[in-house]
Order: sequence, then C-alpha cells, then structure tokens
Amino acid sequence: MKNDQFIFEAELNSRVHRYGHGVHVYPIDRSKQDTLWWSSKEKRWGTPEEFSPHGYQSWAPCKTFKAFKRHCRKHFAYNGLQGYEVVWVSKYTGHDVTFTC
Repeated sequence: MKNDQFIFEAELNSRVHRYGHGVHVYPIDRSKQDTLWWSSKEKRWGTPEEFSPHGYQSWAPCKTFKAFKRHCRKHFAYNGLQGYEVVWVSKYTGHDVTFTC
C-alpha cells in the first residue's frame, strides 16, 4: 500500500489524524459494482445478500487515521476489492481522507 493512494482534503500542516466518525465505501463504477455494507458482527464488508436482514450498516467505526490505514490494508489493499473509493470521514469539515484501490 502506497502513501500516494491516500488523498487528503486538508493541506499538509492542518491535517487532523484523530476524531473520525468512520469509514464509508463507494463504488467507482456503480453499474458494474455492488455497494458494500459493513457487518459489525462478522467484521467485514459485503453485499446485503450475504448478511442477515438486520446485520449491516453503511459505515464502519474508525476513530483515527492510523486505524483507517490498517482497515484499508486489511480489507481492501490485498483482498481483491478493487475499484472502490474508501473514505475516512472526519468530525471536522474538510479533513476527510480518501483511499483509492
């Protein structure tokens, strides 16, 4: 995983690395890819058909940028989930980080 895969909204000296809401995943090409949902019980991303009727949500909890990097490495970089835009949503406006895989 390369550092150039992370796109920061904030400038270099004003970035916030803590206080995040969570991770959201968006397909780059919606016609070819399914939207992924997070299963808190199974701790993985997947389609709603893979999970029980009430066992998924649209975001995964993630508080820090370091945890976001680890989450991307574990779930996206090496698991073949290519073509998704993964966004760490900060509590502060303009400080989100996007990972493209």
